[in-house]
Amino acid sequence: MELSLVRCRDKQAWDAFVRSSPQRNIFCISSFIEACGEEYECVFVQSDGEPMLGAILFPEKNGKFRSSPRPFTMYQGVLFNGTLDALRPHTRVGKQLQLAEFLLTELEKTCENMEFCLHWNFPDIRSFQWFHYHERDKGMFQISVGYTGLINLSGIGEADDFLSTVRTTRRQETRSATAKGWIIEESKDVALLDDLHQRTFERQNAERPEEASDLVRSIAQCAVEEGFGEILLSRNAKGEVASAVLYLFDDRCGYYLFGANDPAFRKDACGSMLLTEAVMRCKKHRCTLFDVVGINSPARGDYKTSFNAVPAPYYVVRWEKPAAGV
Repeated sequence: MELSLVRCRDKQAWDAFVRSSPQRNIFCISSFIEACGEEYECVFVQSDGEPMLGAILFPEKNGKFRSSPRPFTMYQGVLFNGTLDALRPHTRVGKQLQLAEFLLTELEKTCENMEFCLHWNFPDIRSFQWFHYHERDKGMFQISVGYTGLINLSGIGEADDFLSTVRTTRRQETRSATAKGWIIEESKDVALLDDLHQRTFERQNAERPEEASDLVRSIAQCAVEEGFGEILLSRNAKGEVASAVLYLFDDRCGYYLFGANDPAFRKDACGSMLLTEAVMRCKKHRCTLFDVVGINSPARGDYKTSFNAVPAPYYVVRWEKPAAGV
């Protein structure tokens, strides 16, 4: 097949390609990327004029490009055309390797570095493992594995049915919050979400990324306005807010992006009530999966898997052009 690398300047064409890909996810949709406030370009590897692979690039001042995931994003990696899945394995595997290898070879001409966070459904990372396999002085990809958790929504009934299957502690927390009079409401208050997000970092004695506030507000605002996400709050009779979450969704999957809590109400454990509600709402949006978006630290991983999130590996691949003379 004759391959070519082309820029895609048509947002509708890009989004249509993403939505048809087995690696489709909300983080690669143009609205989400633009909400992150950074210039970007989308590229296709075409075979005889048909897009068969897509990737996202971020331009730099020197006219070159880098391809790296942004804060609060996942899976801005490489996506294949869904028609490849119809091929027999002996044909499909070879084509996927060829397409990815072509992308990397072409990007090397303009990129000082390449970094992709590959979707958990990405089928084969050998193109990255084998890049410069016989010319290692030109630099090879460093590959690290991360884990997210996936909740299967296809067998979930009502909220009580779901809660009956999760860890007893989470079920008790959710029911206790309800019994104490905390209610769930949908909100558009991105400033409140941002404030609670900041308080969560402070309670954990963790340094919040410098750009976090702008990103939290921009992503949440875009998600609510564009209809691919919702902010949920837990509020008591006095009007006080204990917790907030922002969850996103597309035609297949829900995503637990931000969870934030007021330390003053930590013992009320309203976060479990909101996460349960987010799962159930994604079920109503006809999602079949709920991605808890990362289980890569002990406490966070244990909390999220306690809701029956099954660990799923994804790969982050990084390459840097060796310095001259090295």
